[in-house]
Amino acid sequence: MPKRTELTVRGNVDDGDTPEIAKTGISDPGAAASEAVSRMESGALEDLIGGVPTGNGRILRDPRGNLYESVPFRRAQLYLDCGLRQIQKLVKDGVLDHVGTGHKKRIKVSSLLKYLPESK
Repeated sequence: MPKRTELTVRGNVDDGDTPEIAKTGISDPGAAASEAVSRMESGALEDLIGGVPTGNGRILRDPRGNLYESVPFRRAQLYLDCGLRQIQKLVKDGVLDHVGTGHKKRIKVSSLLKYLPESK
């Protein structure tokens, strides 16, 4: 397996300097992977999605606090805390209503609230 390298740019490009590119080797790729896992376990992933618990209506509201009419599948997944396949099954079974077709299909917020009311 070839040794992985990381490129670092040195120099101030804004001043018209030609940037100097330096190669620094990564001696232990396993250490980099374990560092990434520890960052995820420390809550960085929750910060990424906002750390929203199941049934939190904040996901279904716009910045002014009004409910959206419909939301994308990903937002419905976050609200229900389930996978894409589960959302698809709920739509197929008629439990969740949808609008649009194909790639523009969205889940109606009213059906999400009927299936899982907001938690306070």
